[in-house]
Amino acid sequence: MKLTMDDTRQLAAATKTLKTLAHRHTPKPILQCVRLSQEGEVLMLHATDLETEASWAIVTRPGADPFPDTCIDADLFHAIVAKDQDSPITIEAGTNGHARINHGGRFKLAASPGKDFPEMGKTTDVSTGKCAGVRLPTEWLASAVKLMATSVAKESTRYAINGVLLEIDDNRLTIVATDGRRLSWTAYDEEYPKGDTEPASAIVPLKPLSMAAAKGEFVDVMIGSDGSVAFDAGDYFLRTRTIEGRFPQWREIVPDKGKAKTVRVDRAKFVEHVSRVMVTTDPFSRGMVITAADGDLTLETRSGELGQSEVTMECEYSGDDAVRVGLNAQYVLEAARAMCSETLEILVINKDKPVVLVARDMSQVIMPIMIGD
Repeated sequence: MKLTMDDTRQLAAATKTLKTLAHRHTPKPILQCVRLSQEGEVLMLHATDLETEASWAIVTRPGADPFPDTCIDADLFHAIVAKDQDSPITIEAGTNGHARINHGGRFKLAASPGKDFPEMGKTTDVSTGKCAGVRLPTEWLASAVKLMATSVAKESTRYAINGVLLEIDDNRLTIVATDGRRLSWTAYDEEYPKGDTEPASAIVPLKPLSMAAAKGEFVDVMIGSDGSVAFDAGDYFLRTRTIEGRFPQWREIVPDKGKAKTVRVDRAKFVEHVSRVMVTTDPFSRGMVITAADGDLTLETRSGELGQSEVTMECEYSGDDAVRVGLNAQYVLEAARAMCSETLEILVINKDKPVVLVARDMSQVIMPIMIGD
């Protein structure tokens, strides 16, 4: 009935991730828990919010005693194992509704039997191998999530854009998010596909994407023909519900790059200058005027109550004539901060067309705002 481990480093990493699924305000206290179960010499930890489910495998000491399925409050359990991670831990599941933990002290926590924990989903095309998949570096996925977070919607009227679109086609995974005013996308090409080669797509919440990048160097992203979606990092597995609805035809929104003038700037300096001129943006429109000409990029903001700001920085400009466009400074700042590169490209056609910010393989379209001539 006891489980012993030499340290809690893996437990701390697992519970830090899994506790993000635990509902703190729910009529079902079991959803605040992480479930512990044993499979041979492997301890399995499970968590779910009934939309996303995750499991994490940790090897225990050889010859460990059989450990019954037990559910423990996720936050409390993490608070214990996160301390003194180099010290051993012993977990004892009792039959009186409590679990005893010995780790830098003695703890007695309320516990529930594992049979009370929600079932971890039904059989899907992903679980049976009927799916399209791509293996991604988790570092790349984390960067993609950071950009998607700036443009995913938080609305109830158009539920489909509250999620992130995943598309797998021709060994390429494309990730897209939009809130109707800006649109982010990025793509990753995999040399060795996983599963079927037929195109597949699904809309998923942003949260499981972020969780999928929490462990290991690589993660397999799998989309079943039935719309099921899962992420597999070996000893860490995540499956999520999909969001119903039709995602916008996003490729129709992206302007023709062949018609655009390119402004290339140092990304870090650009972020600094946008932050500086934002002190006088209008609190409602957050308007900022960008003007590129003769190797200079000028950023201007103006508010009748606050005053005006202007900053000029060096840039590489591909156009012959000056170009001027108005954008939401907050959107520009969030996108530029989220992108990971030394340089940033700003693609501008004219003041009436959407502007594209590009850094390596990541892009964001931002709709223009009206400015005077």
